[in-house]
Amino acid sequence: MLQNLQYACAMDQKELQPNFIRQWRKHRGLTLRELEEKMFDENGDTTVSFVSIGRIETGKQPYNQLALEAIAKALDTTPVALISQHPDDVDPLTDFIKGLSDQEKLKALNVLKAMFTSR
Repeated sequence: MLQNLQYACAMDQKELQPNFIRQWRKHRGLTLRELEEKMFDENGDTTVSFVSIGRIETGKQPYNQLALEAIAKALDTTPVALISQHPDDVDPLTDFIKGLSDQEKLKALNVLKAMFTSR
């Protein structure tokens, strides 16, 4: 029992992995409250509060998969990008295309092919 308590305390003190959530939020020009306002579930309830987002950004609170997915969706990026990629390192064309629907991606691809195969 004491070993479990000591392990739990050690885990509480463990440094959380860094993330790029704050950088992505600022890249999209959003405050914490504005980001929170973009994050609702099917019942209209906030999925992650602005307080939690701030704590996750600063490493004071761990993120979970649901929070990461909700934040990523609200920031129009991927959960993987939030934990592995600074937004300044993202190719702008890739970032733009990622936000398109499948039908829009097909149109964009056809336009690009037409532009560059006629050289």
